[in-house]
Order: sequence, then structure tokens, then C-alpha cells
Amino acid sequence: MSAQDIVRPALAQADSPSSETKKADHALAGMTPHFEVEAVTVELRLSLIDVRDRLRPVRQSAVDDLIVALTEGVLGHPITVRPVEGRFELVIGAHRLEAYRQMGRLKIPAIVRSLSALEARQLEIDENLVRAGLTALERLTFMAERIETWAARNPDKVVMDASQPIKQRGRPPRNYIKLKEIPGFVPATMGFAAETARETRMSAISVYRATASLAGLPVAVRDRLHGTWIAGSDAALRQLAGIGEAEEQARVIDLMLAGKTKNVAEARALAAGVVPAAKTAPSNTVQRDFEKAWKAATPSQRDALLHWLAGQRLPQGWTILKQGEG
Repeated sequence: MSAQDIVRPALAQADSPSSETKKADHALAGMTPHFEVEAVTVELRLSLIDVRDRLRPVRQSAVDDLIVALTEGVLGHPITVRPVEGRFELVIGAHRLEAYRQMGRLKIPAIVRSLSALEARQLEIDENLVRAGLTALERLTFMAERIETWAARNPDKVVMDASQPIKQRGRPPRNYIKLKEIPGFVPATMGFAAETARETRMSAISVYRATASLAGLPVAVRDRLHGTWIAGSDAALRQLAGIGEAEEQARVIDLMLAGKTKNVAEARALAAGVVPAAKTAPSNTVQRDFEKAWKAATPSQRDALLHWLAGQRLPQGWTILKQGEG
């Protein structure tokens, strides 16, 4: 089915004569008939757009910021939708759509793309992955969603259980991805990491680190950590993921969330029954030795010491003056 066949019937649901249909016809006229995944930019009626299951809830504070920007004439990016049964399903732009609705606007700039449900889900995931303001754990959660969606879209590239290797001659193709069976499947990377880095513009090392952390942080553990201070610490998450035993990992998390320590290594020691040496403030031996020497010095020795200090680089605002000067 071509882009014309998919997009035009949905656009035709708008009032006639339809500016959306005219713009779509004009844009679609230049498409090659065999090109099935295409995009058309139109002014789309809000009444034709459905919002289904979203990865992140709409935040009113973000909507308020968008309303201010739109009121001041700042033009945002179009939303992205896909045709579904004569209507349109939102893919990207939930906050922008809600801002337009709260402003009472009837139409919104939209990019209409011929996408499957899995393709639409992956686009939404990728937009969230590169969004600023995510916690380290939220980014891991979106990476887990991307793994699941990518695997469903690319079954020919996936070995679902690395512990049960598929019998085959020679090496598997280079673009295969192995998924370990922890609770849910997590990749040992390969083709997935390279593609994700390319499509999201994340660094390859960030993708590798995320997949490694997911391998050691089952869904139940991630759910427990959401909303805690650990969720914002990439270093703590990676160290926790490196703990092989589930019971030890749980004890370490208990200690850290109880405020015993914010250091994973110290929490592991405590979990093992080893009490770390008490931390003491370092003794200021320099100050103590100076005071001792000053008390024992003769007046001439003190003058010599002050003369020496006057020639040294002192903290800003400090100076050495003899009594009666200044």
C-alpha cells in the first residue's frame, strides 16, 4: 500500500473543502508509487488525533512553558502522527498537542508518516532517549523499551536465549544480536548498539554501558529504584549492576536507601559484615607545628619568621604588617 493510499483517506475525514487534503495531494503528487514509508506535513485538525498509551505522562509545567512560547510567536516543531483506520494516532509531540488543545486551537502542524505500530513505538522511544532532563534510570528504562521493540522488529537478528545457542554452521551473521534471558531479555549488543548509536546520536559507549547495566538490573530492581536518589546516579547504577548475586544486590540497595552510605563498595562491605574504619578528620599537623614553634621562638626568631612569610604568596586579601604599620 502506498503513502497515497494510507494518508489521503484519513485526511479526507476533515471538512470539505479541506486544506489538509489539498496540501497532502500536492505533497503526495511527487512521491514515487513504490515508496511505502513517506512523510507529509499538513495542518491537521486536533479532532482527528487520538492519543493512546504513552511512555511518559504529560507534565503540565512543560505544557505551560509551550503555551508561553506559542503565545509569544515561537514556532515549535510539528508533531508526528500516523494514519490508523481513517484517523491519526500521535507518535511524537504529546506536550505540543496538549498545549494547542488548552489554547483552544483547532489545527496543529503535523508530519503524517506511514508507520507500523512497532515503528511508531521506536520513534517515540528514541525521542525520549535523547531528551534532556532524564534520570540515569529513566534512560535505562527507555533503552529496555528500545531493545524489546527492536527485537520485535528484527526477529531475524535476534537470538533470544544466549544460554541455548542455535546450532548452525559457521559464525552467525555480524548483524545478529544475542539477548540474555535475565527477567526480560537484554542484549550483549553487536548490531543493536551500532544501530541505536546511529539512530539516536548517542555515543556507542553510552549504549554499551546502558545494555550492560540492564543486564544486571532486572525489572523488579529498576522498579524499586525509581524515585530514589540512586535513580539519578549512573555510576551507582553501573556498580549495582555489577553485583552478580541477587541477594547481595538487594542487601546493598537496602543499606544505601537506608542512608548508611552512598558508596556501593562500602555498602558491599557492610552487607558482608565488615565495618569500614571510622573516618576521622585529618589532623592539621602543619598548624600544630607552627603554633609550637611560635611559642618556643625568641622575639628575633619571630621577626625572622614574619619576614619570611611576608615574601611568600599569601591568600588573596592577606598581608603581613609589623605592629604600628598601616
